[in-house]
Amino acid sequence: MPPHMAMTVKQLMHWYERYLAPVAFFAGFMLDAFTLTRVDVAWENIILVGHLCIAAAGILLINALEANRLPAWISERFAPLFPLMVQFSFGALFSGFTVLYFRSGSLTASWLFLLILAAFLIGNEFLRERYRHLAFHGSIYFLVLFAYLIFAVAVAMREVGPRPFLVAGLGALGLIALLMTALWRIAPARFHENRAKFFAGVASVYAAFNILYFTNEIPPIPLSLKHAGIYHSAAYEGAALRTTYEAPPWYRFWQETNSTFNWQPGEPVYAVSAVFAPAAIQADIVHHWLFYDASAGDWVERGRYSYAIVGGRSDGYRGFSFKQAIEPGRWRVDIRTGRGELLGRVRFTIVTAGGAIPLSAREL
Repeated sequence: MPPHMAMTVKQLMHWYERYLAPVAFFAGFMLDAFTLTRVDVAWENIILVGHLCIAAAGILLINALEANRLPAWISERFAPLFPLMVQFSFGALFSGFTVLYFRSGSLTASWLFLLILAAFLIGNEFLRERYRHLAFHGSIYFLVLFAYLIFAVAVAMREVGPRPFLVAGLGALGLIALLMTALWRIAPARFHENRAKFFAGVASVYAAFNILYFTNEIPPIPLSLKHAGIYHSAAYEGAALRTTYEAPPWYRFWQETNSTFNWQPGEPVYAVSAVFAPAAIQADIVHHWLFYDASAGDWVERGRYSYAIVGGRSDGYRGFSFKQAIEPGRWRVDIRTGRGELLGRVRFTIVTAGGAIPLSAREL
């Protein structure tokens, strides 16, 4: 390759890292936030699988380069691009996973797992040189592979719960074993030198995922809460769920219903939620009603009410529970899966109404 062309590649990469990378990082994350909406959409899965393939190709090329297994013309022209391939695809995957997992669960319950994803997303921008190390990029690849298969296997099996999670873990182990085999064939000396750290990294990621899942720290993807609020009435009329509610003040535009509930003694209070699930998936949703006992300084459960959902509706399968044994004070309704994973939470305060309350109507 002519020297002036090699210099052009280096200058281009320097310009990218200094000026374009921060813009590309922000633009890519915002693009994922608006375009990655459903885990069961074929095109979105094609994009994620494509990035998994690009990252795997980059890892194989990096190790083939280090083992001097590539033709000279490829090494001279494209060697600086191999770590960039891995960094680019890992960044896209961590960005997509952060968006999808954040939409699936409650930050209150899943903050640790979401923080880990966000840390890798941000740290990815500074790790291009680290991606030259076999044990490091191999462990990170297993992490993104496992994170993808958690929801992909659930969608494919049309089931949520521990069984698809365990299948996802076995699938991730099988695929990383294939990558290890390819690395062993391409760069045997380099693989043997780093295999202990590689195995330790994979084992650590596998153990961490299982601990986080069975302690309900991983959001219950592919389920996601689309709507939740507190209502004065809720009733099905055919396919429609008709409700009445108190509209929040204009400056609380993020709230779907008012957090202050003006209650008439004897009136029931309704909690309504809409939970999305991919087509053909069935799951149990549980409303946990809790009252804050000021004397004890703690939340006390006042009832659990469950309903089954069937996937496929883009706005979520709607269901509600209601409670008549009510008293003024601070309340909350936790919306959980059948195995206790927190999808979302509605907090509200019940006060005794001083007169007629203007109500709005909504069809869900």
